Amino acid sequence: MIGPDGERLFALKPDAVIGELDERPIVLDTKWKRLTPRKSGCERTMGIAPSDIYQVLAYARAHDAKRLVLLYPWHREMDGPPGLNRRWTVTGSDCSLDIATVDVGRPDEIGDALRRIIKSDTGPPTVDNHTPLPA
Repeated sequence: MIGPDGERLFALKPDAVIGELDERPIVLDTKWKRLTPRKSGCERTMGIAPSDIYQVLAYARAHDAKRLVLLYPWHREMDGPPGLNRRWTVTGSDCSLDIATVDVGRPDEIGDALRRIIKSDTGPPTVDNHTPLPA
């Protein structure tokens, strides 16, 4: 965001911007928060804070991203193994938002897990697959 004097006011710096020079990037942002997919009322949203969504949508705009990944630590109460958990489309755009988890208790496997998440171009077979985010 640029102020009236042309000076940058806020730096929008996601944890990683991945992509080739000739294509729109993938923006990855990590969160050290516990997802709550089994908590009543959180089944569809997995308990993701609206502020996390707003933040990553700002990154999408700033970096003209084709895909966003919010990455959370996996835990035993998750529905399924670590990896890609949900894929949503961002209303009014061609950008997708993936919710993914990694098992931080297995640090030697995190690199491979991240590569699988980034290379995945289809979401897991869940009810929320390709559900548009509300405007």
